[in-house]
Amino acid sequence: MQAALQLMTGSGIKLVRDISPRLFLLLFALVPMHPVLAQTYPARPVTFIVPFPAGGPVELIARTIGTALGDKLGQPILVEAKAGASATIGANYVAKSEANGYTLLVTATTHAITPFTMANLPYDAVNDFAPVALIGKMPMIVVTNNTVPASTLAEFTKYAHANPGKLNYATGSPGGTAHLVTAMYLQRAGLKMLDIPYKGSAPAIVDLIAGRVDLYFDVPGIVLAQAREGRLKALAVTTSSRLPTIPNVPTVAESGLPGFDASIWMGILAPVKTPDPILDRLNGEINKLLLQPELVQRLEKEGYLISGGTRREWGEFLRKDMAQWGQAAKALGIKAQ
Repeated sequence: MQAALQLMTGSGIKLVRDISPRLFLLLFALVPMHPVLAQTYPARPVTFIVPFPAGGPVELIARTIGTALGDKLGQPILVEAKAGASATIGANYVAKSEANGYTLLVTATTHAITPFTMANLPYDAVNDFAPVALIGKMPMIVVTNNTVPASTLAEFTKYAHANPGKLNYATGSPGGTAHLVTAMYLQRAGLKMLDIPYKGSAPAIVDLIAGRVDLYFDVPGIVLAQAREGRLKALAVTTSSRLPTIPNVPTVAESGLPGFDASIWMGILAPVKTPDPILDRLNGEINKLLLQPELVQRLEKEGYLISGGTRREWGEFLRKDMAQWGQAAKALGIKAQ
C-alpha cells in the first residue's frame, strides 16, 4: 500500500511513505473516534426496556420521555415492557445486550432492592450497568391516624418513645419498599413497633383511618388525598426535599433524623461498556428535557421531584441507595432467596 501519513514526532512533522497495510490499519485505529461517534449516534431507533408491566407508571413515563428524547435525537424511541421476577428479567436483558446505546433500561427503586431479596441474580445491579440519567425521585409520605397525639414525625417519634411496645405500623409485602423504608425510620429513631402486614394498600388505609394502625408509609397517590380530606395526618416526606404539592409537610431529615433520604426513584441505565460519548449525549439531552415545563408538570403530577444531574452523580446515588436498602433488609432479617 502506498500511503503518506504525517506523524508527529518530538522534532516536528515527518512524512512517512510505503507503510504496510497492517501498520496503516493500526495507526488508523489509534485515531480518536469519539467526536464522530457522538455526532452519528443514533443512526437507528433506540429501545427503552421497562422491567415492569405495560400501562404502569414507569412504562407510561418512559413513553413520555421517549417521545421527547426521540425528537431531540432524530430517531424514534421504542418502549418495550419486559416485566417479571421483580424487574430482573428486563434488567438482565439489558445487562446482556450489546453496549452500543441502542438498548437502555428505564427502571426504578426495585433495581436497588432485589440484590438483597433475590439470590443468584444473573447480573450485578451496579457493575453491569452504566449510569445514564436519574429522572426523578418520588417521596413516600408518613401518615398516622387522627387519634394519635402527633402532628409531625418529630412528635410521633417522641410519643412512640414514651409508649414502648404499644404502637404498630402497617406494611405491604415483606421486603417491599414501604417495609424497608419503615425499617430505616425505626432503626434511625431507635424505635421498636409491631409490624402488621397487609395484602395491599387499600386494607391498610382502612385500618389506619379506623385507628387500628398507628403509622404507615406510602406514595402520594395512595395517601395524599386522604390527608387532604383530613382523614389522615401527613407527618413527613421521606426525600431530602419537600414535595411542592404539600410544602408545609417537613422531611424526615427535618424531623430529627438528619441525612434521611429514601425515595421511589426512576432512572435510566445502559450496558456497562457503552461508549462515553453516547452516554454523555444521552445524559445531556435528558437533562435538557427535564427543564421543559410540560414534562416537569407531568412528573410532578405523578409525585416525582425532578432530579437530572451528571452521570457520575447518578452512579453515586445508586450505590448509596443500594447500601441503605441493604442495611434495612439486614435490620429486618431479610435474606436473599
